[in-house]
Parts: sequence; C-alpha cells; structure tokens
Amino acid sequence: MRKPRRITRRQALTLSAASAALPLVHIRTAGAAGKVAIGFWDHWVPAGNDIMRKQVQAWADKNKVEVQVDFITSVGQKILLTAAAEQQAKTGHDVMTFRDWSVQNHGDSLEPLDDVMKALTGRYGPVNPISTYLGMVNGHWVGLPTSTGTNYKGPVARISVLRDKAGIDVTAMYPARPEPTELAKQWTYETHLKAAEACQKAGMTFGIGLGTTADSVDTAGALSTPMARTSSTRRASSR
Repeated sequence: MRKPRRITRRQALTLSAASAALPLVHIRTAGAAGKVAIGFWDHWVPAGNDIMRKQVQAWADKNKVEVQVDFITSVGQKILLTAAAEQQAKTGHDVMTFRDWSVQNHGDSLEPLDDVMKALTGRYGPVNPISTYLGMVNGHWVGLPTSTGTNYKGPVARISVLRDKAGIDVTAMYPARPEPTELAKQWTYETHLKAAEACQKAGMTFGIGLGTTADSVDTAGALSTPMARTSSTRRASSR
C-alpha cells in the first residue's frame, strides 16, 4: 500500500489558487485562494511600509488571497529572533524576510523556490553571483532576491555634476533601454578615484557615511578590498 503523499503548505496554496482561477466551477470569494501570512522587515523609513502594504494588497486583490502582513523591527534583532523562534516551533509566517545573510542559517527548513526562480530568470535574465551564493542552499533556491531590505548600497550622484566636472556621462553608460553599453565597462575603481578627485577640485566632494550603523559598516567594508588592491598595486609599481 502506497503511503499518502505529504502536501506542503505551499503546494496547498498553489492548488487552491489554481482552482480558484478555473471558470464556471464555483463562485469565487475573497478567501477562495486561501490565506498567507508574510513577515516583512519594518523599514526605518515609515513610508516604505505603506508602499509595500499597497503592493501586497494589490496582489492579494488580484489573486483573491487573504494576506496577513506583519512588519517586524530589526531593533534588538527582533526580526532575526522571530525567524529563529519560528524555525524551532515549526510554525509561523508562510513567507519571511531574511535580511543580511541569514538565509543560510535557515536553509534546511525552507521550501525550495527553484520553480519560482526559473520563471523569473527566464523572463528577466540571470541573477548576479552574490545573490545566487546567498540565496541557494544545497543546490536549491530557498531565498528569493528582492529589492526590499536588501544590503545593496547603490551610489547616489547628480548626473550633471559627473558629466560637467568629471567628464562621465552616466546616461550613456546606463541607458534606460536597452542593457548597459560598452561604456559601462569603463566604470572601474580607478575611474571612481579620478572622478572623486575632479569633483573635489570643483568643491563637490564625494562622501561616505562613517559610523557604527549597518549601512556605514557595509559601505566601508565593500570599499576596503579595492582600496587595498589599489594601494598594493601602487606600492609594487613604485619599487
């Protein structure tokens, strides 16, 4: 006698959502496709939570899913503690935000997302190597790269200043469409240093926040490797 097949929470939600989309089967109610609980990072910019809530609600209305949204603070590492507690209890949110690199701490308890990533990469292209490294455990995707709560520290600069003071046309390097041009390959750390020197002479200094905050530490850490390489290269060339 065959053992009954175990149906996971995610499979049940998928099946329910699919059945709710079938025409002429039954009257579709607001809860026809089930309920899902999602834990998000409580963004330190209050308006960020409002935008996320609107996006989730739009998806919920379209797919007829009842969504419970919880914003969990990172103050006192509560979001990390919540994830650890839910893993031990084997109950809690169906979808959870894992900030920093904590996906690796919970990978063995997470549902594979290979099918989701296959659909996304098939439409938008491959994921960068860092996100792949952090989001995969034992050869399977268990964390979905996203733009909210990410550790990506994108640089911010005025396009006109870089063009007029440093001779760098960012819009030519990175047009809205299509993909980045060959000029983008010229944006190296050495180019960054030259641009910083030119803008400094023009009275528009490049600035990096320093302090004990996560953003400050991560930004300084990301720059330390190229800075060390540049220094060692210069020392070697001067010998």
